[in-house]
Amino acid sequence: MLIRVRRDNSYFIMLSLMWVIVYLMPDFFRQNDGVNSIIRMFKAGILLILIVYTLKHNLLSNIYGILILLILISIMFTALLNNQVANDTIKMAARILSYFLLFLIILSSDISVIISSLSCVLFFVNIICLINTLQIIYHRNTNDIDIFFLGSDNGSAYHYFFSLFLAHILYLLVDKKKIGLLISYLNILIYAIIQEVGAVKLCLIVHFLLLSIMLLWRNREMQLVRLKWLLLFYYFVNILLFLSQYTSFRDVINAVFYNKYNSITSRNELWIYFITKSLHRPFFGYGASSGAYRNLPENYYKWIMQGNTHNSNIEIIYHYGYVLFVLFSILLFLVAKNKKTSKQVTIYSEYALFIWLMHGLVENGFSYIFLYIPFVIYGEKLDNNLSKEKRFIIISRDFG
Repeated sequence: MLIRVRRDNSYFIMLSLMWVIVYLMPDFFRQNDGVNSIIRMFKAGILLILIVYTLKHNLLSNIYGILILLILISIMFTALLNNQVANDTIKMAARILSYFLLFLIILSSDISVIISSLSCVLFFVNIICLINTLQIIYHRNTNDIDIFFLGSDNGSAYHYFFSLFLAHILYLLVDKKKIGLLISYLNILIYAIIQEVGAVKLCLIVHFLLLSIMLLWRNREMQLVRLKWLLLFYYFVNILLFLSQYTSFRDVINAVFYNKYNSITSRNELWIYFITKSLHRPFFGYGASSGAYRNLPENYYKWIMQGNTHNSNIEIIYHYGYVLFVLFSILLFLVAKNKKTSKQVTIYSEYALFIWLMHGLVENGFSYIFLYIPFVIYGEKLDNNLSKEKRFIIISRDFG
C-alpha cells in the first residue's frame, strides 16, 4: 500500500508533533529553568489550540464531555483548597485535559488523519524510548539512579507502555506498520530484562498474547471478557488490597508486579498511611504531589513527603478526594458500556486500558489513563474502517 500525506493532514501532524515534544519530553531536558519556561509556554499554547478546536467542532457535547468537565472542576476545587500545591494541581488538570483532547481530536477525524498523526506520535516516543534503552544498557552494571533518560523507572515504563500500545493500534490499522511494533517490543523487552520489573514483564507477555489473538481472529468477532467485567474484577482486587488485614495478599501483589525486590513491605505501610490520612480530607484531598523532594534517597519517608502513594486509586482519593474517585469510576464504566462490536481495535483498546489500570495497583499514573480512554471510546469507529475495503490514505514517510 502506498501512503500519501494530504495537505490538510499536515496541520494534525504538526499539532501531534508539538504535543508529543512538550508533553512527553524526557526529564533530561527539564533541568534548565529557561527550558522549563519555554516548555510551559508551548504547553499553554497547545492546550488552548486543543480547547478551541474541541469547542468549535462540538466534540465534548456528550456524557463523556460532561464527566471530563466535572473531573476538571473537582481538581480545580482541590487546587483552591490547597494553596501550597495549587500550581502542581492545576498542572495536573491541564495535563489530563491535553492527554484526552489530543487523541479525542485525532480519533474523531478521518482515517488518514488518524494514521498519520498516530504514526508521528509513535515515531517520537519510540526515539526517546530507544535513547532511554541505550542509556540503561550502558549503565546496567552500575547503581547510578540517574541512568534513565526518561527520568525514572516509572517514567520509562509509562513511555514504553504507551509506545507498545500505539504500535499495536497502528499495526492493526495498517499491516505494513511493523517497524514501529518491533522497536517498541525491543525497547520494552530490554528494559524488562535489565531492570527485572515484574509489572513490565507481565505487560509485555499480555500484549504479545493479545496481538497473537488479534492475528488469529483477524476481521472476526472475538468472544473475550469485556471491559465492564474486567473493571469489576479490577475494583474487587483493589477492595481486597485495601481491606485485607493480612499482609500475605499484598505481598502476592508486590511479588507478581515487582519481583526484583525481596520485600516491599513499605508499600503496605504507604497504602495504610495514605488511606487513613485521606479520611481527614475526604471530599477534595490534599492536592497534587510536589516535586520538591525528588532528589532524596529512595525510601519510605521520601514517598510520604512526595505523596507517592504507589497505587493509582489511592493517588486519586488522597490527592483529589473521593468526589473525583466516584466521577472517574463512573467515567470508566460509561466508557465500557454498550460496545456493540467485538473486533480487533475495540477489544485491544479495552484490554490495554485494563492492563494499565492493573499496573496502577502498585504505582501512581492516574493522568496517563486519559491517553487510553479515547481509544476505547472510538474503538468501534476504527473497527468499522477495518471492516471496509482498505482504502487508506497512507503517508509517504514511514514514521513508525
